[in-house]
Amino acid sequence: MNHRKKYLLYLIALLVLLSVSIVRAYRIPKSVEKAYEKEREMEFLDHLQRKEKKQEDLGKQQRKTVVKHLYFGDKKPRPQVLFEGKKSELAFMKKSAQSEVKETFEEVSGIIQEELFYKDIEGNEYAFDKEGTLKAKNEKGKEQNLSKLTPCQRFRTFQAERAVYDYHKGILLAYTVFFWTYEKEGHELIRDVSDLSCKMKGEAESMILRQGKERSKMECAAENLHIEVS
Repeated sequence: MNHRKKYLLYLIALLVLLSVSIVRAYRIPKSVEKAYEKEREMEFLDHLQRKEKKQEDLGKQQRKTVVKHLYFGDKKPRPQVLFEGKKSELAFMKKSAQSEVKETFEEVSGIIQEELFYKDIEGNEYAFDKEGTLKAKNEKGKEQNLSKLTPCQRFRTFQAERAVYDYHKGILLAYTVFFWTYEKEGHELIRDVSDLSCKMKGEAESMILRQGKERSKMECAAENLHIEVS
């Protein structure tokens, strides 16, 4: 009898442990869960607008290996953003009297030129302000001729599970993002970073990229950002 009770207790304990293991194996990480909660909220709002006839779907188009190349600002040097997705869905919508176009990308990778600037031989940095005047970024920098300065850039490469680009607003919203930051001479878009050392890396639940209030700049922000300096 005692042997049978021990066996039953052992069987119950085994089932409990197995259940806990299954729950842990299929638990969604909080970072991913929150990112998708935002996306579901956006989709739910779109659904309500369609239901109330405030938004009308005009059509969708499935695409593969789509590449987007964006320029920010209206004055040179203009920072660039390049990203691509293995597949995407292009959606045409109508809200009230206004048409909208959004594209959802899956398995996204890209490059963001965060800052285009110049350096003198002493390492002081210079950049153009919103009036288009070249100015030193610190007190040590002196007035310089552009021809005597070396163009440089800080940029990041990134990967995301999913991203939505709003063609009307010019906003890119990416979810579950991993990124790596670099610095290199030149203002050309850098696609190969194999010979560069990473200055910083990190991850975020979501990342938004849009035109800044000053049209010469872009705004890039991330939520629940975790970074590691190399």
